[in-house]
Amino acid sequence: MNSDIQHSRPRLHSSARLGPQQGATTVEFALTIGLSLTLMFAIIEFAVAMYNQGVLVHATRLGAREASLFWVDPPQITSDSDPREDQRIHRDAILDSITDWTENFVVSFTAEDPADPVLRLRGATVATATPVVAPGEEVRVDTAFQFRGPVTSVLASAFDYPQRARAVMRVE
Repeated sequence: MNSDIQHSRPRLHSSARLGPQQGATTVEFALTIGLSLTLMFAIIEFAVAMYNQGVLVHATRLGAREASLFWVDPPQITSDSDPREDQRIHRDAILDSITDWTENFVVSFTAEDPADPVLRLRGATVATATPVVAPGEEVRVDTAFQFRGPVTSVLASAFDYPQRARAVMRVE
């Protein structure tokens, strides 16, 4: 039995006799760790970019949905007013809801926030606070965001990826 133990000892220390191969694993690890970490962070950045795209799409749908439900301003309703002119959308409330959603949920590695959303009615940007709308008219909301992550910010010129979302709904 003792003879079996004596024969196994030299095999346990045989790796120390390799000489020139000593430290090869450390060198291989050092050569591959940079590529492995870059690939891992690129996958994480891609996931964050797709999450941000989902947030932008949801925020624009939320704004378009809110714009499609017209808002009635009670002080403007009088006995001689036209009911079609009482149906309005409230631009600031719509844009604030989109901005609140994107500012709370968009993940950004830089100080850059999403651009201000654009509300369009009849093909033109809504300039007044409460424009008149008619049932069946389309309301369009556009939102954009310039995403830059830690890895792609180093290569910003190669990976300049503006994220955009658009939602179109008809006024009820």
